[in-house]
Amino acid sequence: WYHGTGELTGSSAGGGSAYFDGNGIYKSIDGGITWDSIPSTSDNNAAGSFNPWDFVWNIALDKSNLTEDELYAATYGSIHRSIDGGQSWTMILGGGTAYYNNVEVTTDGIVYATISSDGTDKGIWRSNDGVTWNRIHPSTFPSTYGRAAIGINPSNENEIYFLIAETDGSGQF
Repeated sequence: WYHGTGELTGSSAGGGSAYFDGNGIYKSIDGGITWDSIPSTSDNNAAGSFNPWDFVWNIALDKSNLTEDELYAATYGSIHRSIDGGQSWTMILGGGTAYYNNVEVTTDGIVYATISSDGTDKGIWRSNDGVTWNRIHPSTFPSTYGRAAIGINPSNENEIYFLIAETDGSGQF
């Protein structure tokens, strides 16, 4: 099991733009009884010392990969991939200041990712292998948008849904 830490939006400790720094990703190998920090994602610094791993939006595992412990993490600014259970990571998309990012994996190992419009590699992405990526959003996609949720239909994984928030001058498309 994996758990990402930090809350970049929605907290109320200090006002509308307050956030809670996390400390990377934690992993449990005993069904959630005990948890250990993954050192490659933690900085063990108090709040205010910024690290993209302090804000983990979500984690997605590739259960189709039977030879590696492959997982993806959507953090502040980017999407990362690990093939060794989080001991090491490769940034695969982003690298800028994208506030909102998301990643999901189908049972066949197809990876979908979103990067908000305020960052590098903005848009909706698809990958068959987690290494090579294709931008797949339509030409009518809004130029300004925030958070994007990804939903994979479990009955038909060829149906992927994206719910986009904070669009500027856009509605349904």
